[in-house]
Amino acid sequence: MLKDLVGFLPDIKKRLLVVFTHKAEKSDEDCQVIITSFIAKAKEIIGFDCNHVCVDSEWYQHAISQEKISEQLVEQSGINEIKKWISKSRKMVSPSEILLTNAKKSYISALSKQIKIKEKELIQIKKKSDEFEEKISKKIERSISKLTDLWKKCNEQKLNIKELKNEIKDLDD
Repeated sequence: MLKDLVGFLPDIKKRLLVVFTHKAEKSDEDCQVIITSFIAKAKEIIGFDCNHVCVDSEWYQHAISQEKISEQLVEQSGINEIKKWISKSRKMVSPSEILLTNAKKSYISALSKQIKIKEKELIQIKKKSDEFEEKISKKIERSISKLTDLWKKCNEQKLNIKELKNEIKDLDD
């Protein structure tokens, strides 16, 4: 189960709290042996020391059922440690939020890569478009130049024809 949790929960080292119960039923030495043994085995499995607390709910129930609450008994029950841990852990970002944030980052990263690829492609297309436009402009300039030359030649021929007509008219007279 611990291996599964490690693979599933992000920041498990901060999120995992092992609770040892029935503290009152065992001696302090027995409790310490059980805790040490479990923590060592857990560390072997998951690679870190687990947060842990020893509690006895009967002590807690007895402490708060009295007219005057026994703060010492409440503290010895270990329940306050769990409350503190829960309060502290509520300030942590939830695993689903972490997973969602990571997925969002991956998606944005993938989109950014695609945008860069598309921008490079657009630059290539713009370059080809500019080259094509330049070639067309040059061809149009050459065509206009040729047309202008042809037009000039036509005008010259027209003048030549006019001169010939005048010469023929002079010959006829």
